Amino acid sequence: MPGNPNVPMAWPFLQPVDLDKYKDYVSIVAEPMDLSKIKRKVEKGSYLDPRHLERDVRLMIANARKYNSEAGGKAVSSPPARARIG
Repeated sequence: MPGNPNVPMAWPFLQPVDLDKYKDYVSIVAEPMDLSKIKRKVEKGSYLDPRHLERDVRLMIANARKYNSEAGGKAVSSPPARARIG
């Protein structure tokens, strides 16, 4: 399992979804979001309000829920993250 051993359940969210592996992802998820994109936005100072950062984190989780639901659970998600944030 790739990712940071200090945050083992975060690994599905660290990088963008592999579109070669999940070819139908963009047909289900309109606005992809992942932690690498959020990190870039933080580093660039793109978040002028903490609510905008919160929105992207919630979008990332909503995308995982939506894809897992509509694609029949083909992707890996993090139920503990959903429980804490959702």
